[in-house]
Amino acid sequence: MTDLRPLIKTDGLTLKKYHDVDVYVHDEHRWVLPIISYLQINNNLPTPCNLIGFDYHTDTIDVSSLILNDIKIARANDLSVEKVIEICDSLDHQNHDWIKAGMELGMIDNAVIFGINSFDLHSCRDGKDYIDHYGNMHKIFCLSHIREELERGGRLVEFHQKNEIWDILGLDFNLQTKTISAKNTNKALLDIDLDCFTGRFTVSQEYIVPWPDEVYQDVFSDASTYDSACGISGNDVIREMLKSVGAITIAREPEHCGGKNNADIVNIRLNNHIFNGELN
Repeated sequence: MTDLRPLIKTDGLTLKKYHDVDVYVHDEHRWVLPIISYLQINNNLPTPCNLIGFDYHTDTIDVSSLILNDIKIARANDLSVEKVIEICDSLDHQNHDWIKAGMELGMIDNAVIFGINSFDLHSCRDGKDYIDHYGNMHKIFCLSHIREELERGGRLVEFHQKNEIWDILGLDFNLQTKTISAKNTNKALLDIDLDCFTGRFTVSQEYIVPWPDEVYQDVFSDASTYDSACGISGNDVIREMLKSVGAITIAREPEHCGGKNNADIVNIRLNNHIFNGELN
């Protein structure tokens, strides 16, 4: 992890394991790009790789023309981790443009992001095409939580592009047998923003609180009751997904979790409910 050493100080980077998969935990979401670059240089992820995300925000605003020009110059030469770190320092410090920056850098292919807030969901749930400066086409699907997408009208079961979504996830969904299996083809990156697992309410100000255990139960453990996906739960999807990912990244983003203590609580509950306490 020598090339990523600057991120230990800059972004609190630590390395964990989930079984034999490396898990990179850090603070601000945009700094995931040097991690992806490092993984691709070391052949732990394909170049480009598909992105499977869990995030409260879409993080898909366009990169500014000034930064895009820097990216064009960098991509025309040998792209190093150090150069990606330099570019990341210029990206939006609210972490809203890193996905398209990754596509422009030739690092990210297509993206499926679960957990998007209801305000942003209406504009992106049916998928968007994005063409980078090389002319390569990328698909971006910003979805609700897995459980909702497995119910009536959900994009995983009732959508003309549902097969494309399953392909990006690296999964086969057999409609007849209602079973899910990993394809074990190109390894995707599983990228998690802890703010995906928080709730928000406003009185005199906005409060951000970690999900209680009951919400994890509803979203991930309880099975769909809709005919096309009856008996399938969010955890069923994630369990198969984890068999084929090349790496996992977790952005703590304490500011968007209501503070460091809240981010720590989310991290513990996420480990218990999604990773069965096996994230070490």
